Amino acid sequence: MRFQVTTSREALFRAVSEVQGLAERRSTNPILSHLLLKVENSALVVIANNLETEIRVRVDAESMEEGAATAHAKKLHDLLRELTDAERVTLEAEDGFVSMRSERTRVRLASLSSEEYPSLAEEEADAEVVCQGSELAERIAATMYAASQDETRRYLTGVLFEAREHGLRLVATDGHRLAWNELTGTVQGAGRKSLVPRRAVQEIRRIAAAAEDEVQLFLGERQLKVQAGNATLLTRLVDAAFPDYESVVPKGHARKFHVEKDEMERLLRRAMVIADEFPHPVELALGERGLDLVARNVENEEAQLHAEGRYEGEPVRLGFNARYLKEAVDAVRAEHIRMEVGEGDAPALILPDEEQGTISEIHVVMPMKI
Repeated sequence: MRFQVTTSREALFRAVSEVQGLAERRSTNPILSHLLLKVENSALVVIANNLETEIRVRVDAESMEEGAATAHAKKLHDLLRELTDAERVTLEAEDGFVSMRSERTRVRLASLSSEEYPSLAEEEADAEVVCQGSELAERIAATMYAASQDETRRYLTGVLFEAREHGLRLVATDGHRLAWNELTGTVQGAGRKSLVPRRAVQEIRRIAAAAEDEVQLFLGERQLKVQAGNATLLTRLVDAAFPDYESVVPKGHARKFHVEKDEMERLLRRAMVIADEFPHPVELALGERGLDLVARNVENEEAQLHAEGRYEGEPVRLGFNARYLKEAVDAVRAEHIRMEVGEGDAPALILPDEEQGTISEIHVVMPMKI
């Protein structure tokens, strides 16, 4: 379909950068490696779709002729990257090609049929959450590390978005660890839960981080919509039941270790140099003098490490996956953390030490036998 539009290189490059990560570079369906460029209502809409998730970014433009065409996502992105912000760019589609012109550049790219480009129909939502985009991006990063990579357990590969009375709760687990984060916001329709695919969560984090103000989330039975500035994301939900996570999170333990986050991170990084590559087993001994950690491997190498801190409770020895502990500690948004442990196979809690009563984040790690 023929169209012609002129816009700034800066605005177009920003839009293409926001969506092109969703394009499938190795798909058996070539059109999924393309972006849809659609001119309507004196604006250019740049669209990416991978059949599960769709992102649309609106760009102010000087529209001369409405229509739609596709262009290869990576090639268009890389070409725009080489232009200067001050340049104006004209896109024109005709006879199976998209031409891109600027002051000193003219490029012709092959274009596939825009009529064959997939589209997600927007569905009705029954809950809405409005929150700060920057905080949403940070909380997603502090949650999704715990999601499973095992596609055979698809119900654990996503992140649960739950509309609560005073904001949004995010939860992810792979069965060995769990991350739970809360952020405040304005809510209509509290109680709705949406299990969002990992790839879509990554894209939500990206557009939320780029948003200069609040973002809106619309949670439905089968779909989640996110509106962040000029960007709109639609995604299908994971069609599976998320585990009853609240029943497995301990209410607290009597044994508590208070420590600086940086100190704990350094200790675990050193331990992982020696501990076997998987599952990075380490032994923790907690007592009056703080934390003593021992890491060993199959080559009989050993590291004995100590972290200063304040401990409450009876002495205890437990085994853990050092990488799981480190990722949980890394995710905590505080300078001081509190590690609460039980006995045997009771899950350990890692929390911001400053928070008492209502907790905005909880990280859970299961112990392991050494």
